Amino acid sequence: MPMSEALESLKKKGYFTPRPRPWKLGYRDRGLGRGDFAVLDRFGDLVAEVANKEDAELIISAVNAVVLKK
Repeated sequence: MPMSEALESLKKKGYFTPRPRPWKLGYRDRGLGRGDFAVLDRFGDLVAEVANKEDAELIISAVNAVVLKK
């Protein structure tokens, strides 16, 4: 993919916005009462999976504090 196409794709996704959307918490059910909490970036793409909800919320709050502060 040429660089110009990649940049255009990022612009369409909203990457270069002055007020980015915050990261969010997701959940992936693996069945039998087990699952992972997912950290999702502002596009809804998976960044990390953690077993503990509090850890996921800590990651999200730290990133949002830095990103949304700008």
